[in-house]
Amino acid sequence: MHTVMFASADLLDAVEVVKQYGPFCGLLVLAVVFFMWRDYKREQRLTKRIETLENETKTILIALVETTNVVLGRNITVMERLEKHLTN
Repeated sequence: MHTVMFASADLLDAVEVVKQYGPFCGLLVLAVVFFMWRDYKREQRLTKRIETLENETKTILIALVETTNVVLGRNITVMERLEKHLTN
């Protein structure tokens, strides 16, 4: 799937606009393209950073839940023993 930057414009249309309005328009087009590229790269870095943080958080939470389950299981066992001794 290709990303289309300008809905119906192609390179020839851009060249015609530059011819009609002069080199300043070309500089504006270059500036817009540069900022779009820069923002695209920033979004890529941000996406990578977010995925890294989410994976790290997921790993930490999984370990925490597993440890909590073990501790809860041991506590239940101890409570059952205590209950047995208290009822006797």
